[in-house]
Amino acid sequence: MSEMREVQSSGQFIPYATVSDTNLRTVDPTGRKRMCRAIYVGDADGTLVVKDDGGNTRTLAGLKAGVVLPIKAAELVASGSDVTNIIVMW
Repeated sequence: MSEMREVQSSGQFIPYATVSDTNLRTVDPTGRKRMCRAIYVGDADGTLVVKDDGGNTRTLAGLKAGVVLPIKAAELVASGSDVTNIIVMW
């Protein structure tokens, strides 16, 4: 299993070529923890696996390239995900 990566960005959009285990929680200027608000699937129709704020795994299957998923996710999960070139938005 790969090591969990922490999101390190000052921007509101972070691109990923492939899905790896990544914590999507950020801390806003007021100190509140936030989850992403949407995920864009750039290439490769397929499946994306995420975890919600409660740690529950959610599998989103049958995704088409070019779609924006208006979901709040706490983590990206590499195992089972095969979509590529995603962009996480806050």
